[in-house]
Amino acid sequence: MNAIPLQFPRMKIQRGFSLIVSLMMLIVIIILGISASQMAVNEERGARNDRDHQIAFQAAEAALKDAEYEILNPSSPPCAAPGQTKRGRGRAGTFTCFNSVNAVGFTATPLSACSLPPNAGLCDYDATSPAWRKPLTDPAHIDFVADAKGSGAMGTVAYGQYTGRVYRSQATPGLAPLLNQPLSRYPPRYIIERVRRNTSVDTLTGAGEGSDSSDGAYMFRVTAMGFGARENTQVVLQTVVSTQD
Repeated sequence: MNAIPLQFPRMKIQRGFSLIVSLMMLIVIIILGISASQMAVNEERGARNDRDHQIAFQAAEAALKDAEYEILNPSSPPCAAPGQTKRGRGRAGTFTCFNSVNAVGFTATPLSACSLPPNAGLCDYDATSPAWRKPLTDPAHIDFVADAKGSGAMGTVAYGQYTGRVYRSQATPGLAPLLNQPLSRYPPRYIIERVRRNTSVDTLTGAGEGSDSSDGAYMFRVTAMGFGARENTQVVLQTVVSTQD
């Protein structure tokens, strides 16, 4: 009896093409996912930096307003300097007057271009090297950051130091720690300089201060620094305030 040979289906050769395509698609999907996540992180970081800058900007504006309030506040004590009792308002407990002729209290020290407490932040007129523009190599340079940390010469004024006002973006006592996070790392700070009341002077850049064609009267240039939630996020603003005397 003859044996009948068994018939087996011909085995197809597997070349793995589908596996290669699948791996390529997986790699493309992974690359797209990583790119999308990096874009999201960069956008979030940019939004956070912009928010931090806005916080610092608003803090600096608040410091300018606080300085203006100190200079023009009608509830401040009348000027107590001899011969100036009817010329502007004064800083409580001092002979400093915010008017166009007073120079008492606006003096530099070896450690600071501005006076120290109780007349902190008051800077005399210096046409060649204004207090806010002194280089770090100058021992009398103004250091807003060091003063904010409490390690400086304290030649700058903290918000509310002489006005009694409270900077509302700071932490509020009594709240739970997680709810009591300040928006600004430090309260904003400012200095007040006497500058010559001369319309030919660029009070922000100092251009023209070398030639005095004014009537000898002064006004006040305020320089303020605000901080964001991070210490290195800082904004500096300036304004000029003139009294009416």
